[in-house]
Amino acid sequence: MNDPCPLAHGSAFLLTQDARLASQVNASIAPLSRNVSVFSDELELLRSLRHSPCELLVFDASCVASDESSLLAWQRCHSGHPTPLIVLGRFDCANDILDWYRAGAQEVLALPFNPHELQVRAALALSPVAHACPETQQLSVGPYQLLRDENTVYLHGKPIVLTAREFSIAWLLFSSPGVCFRRCQLAKAVWGSHTEF
Repeated sequence: MNDPCPLAHGSAFLLTQDARLASQVNASIAPLSRNVSVFSDELELLRSLRHSPCELLVFDASCVASDESSLLAWQRCHSGHPTPLIVLGRFDCANDILDWYRAGAQEVLALPFNPHELQVRAALALSPVAHACPETQQLSVGPYQLLRDENTVYLHGKPIVLTAREFSIAWLLFSSPGVCFRRCQLAKAVWGSHTEF
């Protein structure tokens, strides 16, 4: 019989402050992941993600709001293929769940979750089919065109050369139309800290 978990042995990062939930998640995805690292703070997880490869993110929704996630903002401006995200939580209404999908979650499960369902959804999130879309290398918004490989913005076809940080900010803002970011969110997304600018 074929192994249902073709991408076993990767690592997963879990954001939660609940030790019981951490244990349940670890037991559920153990067949898929050789290592589940648990973080109680999103900024701590973001710093680790920059230096340690991770194939799957699992968030406890009680730790961060969907519209305030610095990690999701950071992924939008730095990563062509965002790390798959599964969110677990108690949701008051359908819009709370929908907000997580809109923010970039691949799966959203209500607590208490079925461990087999989490394992299957994690396996599907990790499957090669989930990553089959081509990496976005350019954005076009009105008269602006952003080319990621050149770190360049074109306005009416004329190039505006930017530094890597300037381009990261532009990419984040142009790839998130209609989203209002606070300065601290921009700082965490681009610099990975609470740096004021």
